[in-house]
Amino acid sequence: MKKLGKVLRHTLRSHENPKHLHGAFRFPARLHHRVSSTLIQAYSRPGSTICDPFVGCGTNQLEAAIHGRNSLGYDVDPLSVFITKAKLGALHFSESELRRYGNLLLGKIENCRRGRDYESLMFADISRLNGAAKRAALSAASTDLIKRWFRRYVIQDLAIILETIRATRAPAELKHLALLSFASILRSCSNADPVPVSGLEYTKRMRERDLEGRRIDPFSLYEKRLARTIFQAIEFLQSSNSVSNHATFNHDITRHWPSDERYDLLMFSPPYLSAVEYSRRHKLEMAWLSLIDTHADFLTLSRKYIGHRITGKEPVEIEPFGDPYIDRIRKSLLHIDYRRARAFIRYCHQMHAFFGHAALHMHKKAKLVTVIGDNTVAGIRILSDRVMSAVAEPLTLSEQHTYPLRNRYMTYTRHNGADICAERILVFSR
Repeated sequence: MKKLGKVLRHTLRSHENPKHLHGAFRFPARLHHRVSSTLIQAYSRPGSTICDPFVGCGTNQLEAAIHGRNSLGYDVDPLSVFITKAKLGALHFSESELRRYGNLLLGKIENCRRGRDYESLMFADISRLNGAAKRAALSAASTDLIKRWFRRYVIQDLAIILETIRATRAPAELKHLALLSFASILRSCSNADPVPVSGLEYTKRMRERDLEGRRIDPFSLYEKRLARTIFQAIEFLQSSNSVSNHATFNHDITRHWPSDERYDLLMFSPPYLSAVEYSRRHKLEMAWLSLIDTHADFLTLSRKYIGHRITGKEPVEIEPFGDPYIDRIRKSLLHIDYRRARAFIRYCHQMHAFFGHAALHMHKKAKLVTVIGDNTVAGIRILSDRVMSAVAEPLTLSEQHTYPLRNRYMTYTRHNGADICAERILVFSR
């Protein structure tokens, strides 16, 4: 595998648009599908079983299906699980069934337009919500959130689309594909800037667009997205191996895993130390899809994310972690930023717990492959290979490769100065 890094750099030179439903939802820090494809072929064989314990938007599971591997995915984020299951659900249908459902739903959506004059609403809004918006059966907390981030006429139109999807007779897996398309247009329909990856932000850019007059047509956005999703679902179906099996579950993998199965390959891209807080980033989608109901549910969920910046008076662990590099970083962070020091130590302990469980689910000759980049926290450069090697005990680092990030959506400088411009492939063995 000495040439793997060179192969990846060559593979990523072209700027091919995501296929096979990889681009069906704009997911922050998504693992490049060609990286996933290369690693799956390098470290597993057809018919073997791959586990992705940080499933994200399902990149590894989709590539596993394309290359004839079985797969199992876990994620603590309910939207991640929904997105992945929706994509994999396309495998249950034929090309003609996917096309027929797409055409049926597009026809119904076209009939729901009701002659809305979007030009007149560029600087205005309707006075009140009614009809589908009142029948949407959203929780009080979700309704309050939605009213803060969407114009009333947009809420009305989105509610009509959602009601149409739910009312159209079809198998649940087809409706999930339609709901995936629905979720993917929400940021573009909202007042939140769709570009930042950190959460919901009403930025200067959005204020300027509103002052210039912003035309939001949810029906047109949805029709284009659904047509594209159906096309990519057919493309995915044509490329996939129908013999393979796949399942995805909502689970905290720092705790006991629900399955006793052992895997031929564990492959994933774990959270960065300064990770996007997906609970904030995905608030709108989770509210519209009723994946969370109350603010208390949201707080409970946010605390489950690895590396979440916990609040409260709990002290940072007094005892050293036991690794010289981690303890040195910990000591430096304590002098600079107490909250980030807590988040760093929590991240290390959570990842250590995860690796302990992962080791129990690996065959004797299995590999654990993780893709992660170095980044900066509070001005301190943190080397991912040093941290991962320490928290991965009892596994040992056996290979390491690097490749540059070329995806504009993944190479960014966050508010805390975390420059991410390259990623490491770390291969661990028992």
